[in-house]
Amino acid sequence: MNAINLYTMAKFFILGICILVVGVHYRIFPPKEKYGLGYRSSRSTLNRDTWDSANKYAFSLLIGAGCFTLFLGFLSYFLVKDPRLPNTFGIISIPLTFIATEYFLRNVFDKKGNRRKKKE
Repeated sequence: MNAINLYTMAKFFILGICILVVGVHYRIFPPKEKYGLGYRSSRSTLNRDTWDSANKYAFSLLIGAGCFTLFLGFLSYFLVKDPRLPNTFGIISIPLTFIATEYFLRNVFDKKGNRRKKKE
């Protein structure tokens, strides 16, 4: 493979790889302090339980987004030959992860950070 082919392949796969690596790293080594790196929002930093739940959920979503972005990269590279599809999805998936995580926190915890009672 020459350098041009590697550059072309990188355009299709680099964003998916980056999202996947970040998601896997923080899923394996979750952030311990709520004032450091990790998924931070006003709702996720209420207490330790909200912090751990938000980070576990957000980085699981990032792993899925990274895998799907890589899958779109393979499809685009071999079928469509256009890197815009996986890159667009990769860029859109990051804010969607934040929205989904806030929705998750809102459904699992109340405004004070206490777990909601399960409905029977």
